[in-house]
Amino acid sequence: AELWKYADELAEKLGDEELRYLWRTANALHQNFYENWMPSREVELSVRDVKEFVRRLRAILNI
Repeated sequence: AELWKYADELAEKLGDEELRYLWRTANALHQNFYENWMPSREVELSVRDVKEFVRRLRAILNI
């Protein structure tokens, strides 16, 4: 729950609602790793979104 809270606070602080969407996508992809319910095309699209999420986090952290 702490990561969800942090993602929410970060999106709120930055005024970036898409961060919430990207975080939810990353979480769904993680869940799918164990449950295998996503079609392969959705996995591909989700991976693209997670890469964007990581890119944005790196930009925020200046790394």
